[in-house]
Amino acid sequence: MQRQVVSTGTVRVTARQLERPRDQVDRVVAAHHGVVADERSGTDRHGDLSQLRLVVRVPSAEFGAAMHDLAAVPGVRDSDRTSDDVTTQVIDTAQRVKAQRVGLTRVEDLLGRAGGLSEVLALEKEITRRQAELDSLLQQQAYLADQTSLSTITVTLTRTSAPPTQHDARPAGFWAGLSHGWHALGLFLAGLFTGVGAVLPFAAVAALVGGPVWLVLRRRRALASRSAAG
Repeated sequence: MQRQVVSTGTVRVTARQLERPRDQVDRVVAAHHGVVADERSGTDRHGDLSQLRLVVRVPSAEFGAAMHDLAAVPGVRDSDRTSDDVTTQVIDTAQRVKAQRVGLTRVEDLLGRAGGLSEVLALEKEITRRQAELDSLLQQQAYLADQTSLSTITVTLTRTSAPPTQHDARPAGFWAGLSHGWHALGLFLAGLFTGVGAVLPFAAVAALVGGPVWLVLRRRRALASRSAAG
């Protein structure tokens, strides 16, 4: 039996814009008779595309060539691949499927010759159990066949951040000092006005309460002075 191998690969790409490398990845996939089985995208806080994750399936015979061509896409940061030999697992699963089918057929034959109700129920229960095991083995067999016939390559494309423009750069020298000075002055005035604003309510209350008290005390002193003079 020919060796059965499960091959997987990953490729990571970084670029200022993702459209061009994405087109190149699509061309590589098409050239090797593959398909993009799954695609997920992410955006930044502005809603612009910032990342793409592509799950690519290519025929196993094309895996090595596809990885080579993907590694040539501009902006590739790194790539790696793994291969697992599952020949023994494929053979073992096939034998278990065959044995399970033979056993299920025998139990079904016994059910056709069953006499009593209890025997029928017992055989039907056994058939249900064996059928469930057979279905599970068939799913494993189908999965192995898919993984060995088609290789999986995960391609991640990430947009790099653009460097700050001259317009966005901070001023230097005299203008930087002037800018920092205005900023510090603004912070000082903001703190000063905040403190004044916090004191004003108390000053207003003190004026409302202290004014009448001061007038009463002044009147009492005036009366006391007149009495002393008389």
